[in-house]
Amino acid sequence: MEFSPEFRKVYPQNPAILGEAEKLFADIQKHSRSELKAADVSAVAKVPHKTQVYLQVGLRRAIELTESTIRELNASVFISPFVTTRALFETACVMYYTWNRVKLVLNPDSPAGPKDLDDDVMQLLMGARAEGWGGEVQAKNIQTIIDHVDKVVTGIREAYNGLSELAHPNFAGMLSAYQEPDIEEQRAIFIDPFKERINAIPIILSSICLCLAIIKRSLDEFEEKLPAFIRLCEEDIYQSGTWPTDVPYRWA
Repeated sequence: MEFSPEFRKVYPQNPAILGEAEKLFADIQKHSRSELKAADVSAVAKVPHKTQVYLQVGLRRAIELTESTIRELNASVFISPFVTTRALFETACVMYYTWNRVKLVLNPDSPAGPKDLDDDVMQLLMGARAEGWGGEVQAKNIQTIIDHVDKVVTGIREAYNGLSELAHPNFAGMLSAYQEPDIEEQRAIFIDPFKERINAIPIILSSICLCLAIIKRSLDEFEEKLPAFIRLCEEDIYQSGTWPTDVPYRWA
């Protein structure tokens, strides 16, 4: 998915950011897998596979949302790209949060262990806010996760709040977007926001690049540390005395 020649004419101010978004989008797609087999990861430890699955479904959601955003921008649609980019932002943050939890478990100075991560991942995988829409666990609060990521990646909360103002039916996403007041004549002149509010488009473009960069970093680092993560989880099971007797332990 690429920005159309027509959109490039409408928004000629910063062609570099369009190329950056397209490159990052191509980069994250390289991490996509057609399937994941638990046995290929570990015959015993389940947490690494669950984490892999969560990151893969997050990747697919991010790809779909990015494609939708670019498609809507190419079609000269104004509001819906803010909505889809906001959803992309949330997806990027939960993926980074997940990787950050893995890093915490891998830190030898951290008291957190695989069981703590398992609880987190199960809540992410199966959680729901409304009854009947998931497992029997409460979904994590996305606002809390965004604040968590903001402590590591400065500016996340500010960027998310800006997107939210236009994604929500607030002043920016309603009155300011679709009308221009004529004070003298006491009338509302309704406008095409894509033409008249084009100066807001950089919020979307910079957010797309930020989100895709966060996702790329999370996946790059997770895959690099996956062997160490698998070993840590298997050692934890072995040391707890619950390793199956019929499965060879490879770290002895």
